[in-house]
Amino acid sequence: MNDVSERYPQPNSDGLGSAEALRAWTVAKEALRDGPNEIKLSFSDGLPLEIVFIDLSIR
Repeated sequence: MNDVSERYPQPNSDGLGSAEALRAWTVAKEALRDGPNEIKLSFSDGLPLEIVFIDLSIR
């Protein structure tokens, strides 16, 4: 699994979720394009889930 730790110090960590509940994927910066980009997520197994928050960082 990729790193799900907070990138910046968080003085109020209540409600941020635990490492067990968070997921991370690495996307190459070359996959991005100028203008609007679209993120599509699909899961082949498990229960349906609701995506509440996406934090995107580009390296």
